[in-house]
Amino acid sequence: MDDRERESDEYVSEQIDVTQQRGGIMQSCVFYVTVKKDLKKAFQDFFPHMSNAYIGMAKLFDPDKRYPVLAVDKVTVFTKDGDEAESARFLVPTENENFIWIQCELFAFAGISDCDNA
Repeated sequence: MDDRERESDEYVSEQIDVTQQRGGIMQSCVFYVTVKKDLKKAFQDFFPHMSNAYIGMAKLFDPDKRYPVLAVDKVTVFTKDGDEAESARFLVPTENENFIWIQCELFAFAGISDCDNA
């Protein structure tokens, strides 16, 4: 185990201790998403901030399957006119066994994991 891993393990241990001291207030769960049924509407709702190329990327996902969101990244999207919009990207696994950062607007919330049994 290198120093970075040891520091990470110590940090996690400290966070668990703090959580237990507070009565379990802090809790993390995996949440799931599905590809929105109407991608053209998703594009229009977020247009012009979302590139039309993202709609083509939806083919990387099975529309009937839930995908776990492994990380969330806050992003600022700039339009062609120079305006800004706040958004987020999700890190999700794809059907071709890769991971991809992709605009959250393509997805709909599909539930959370059972946090009590995690």
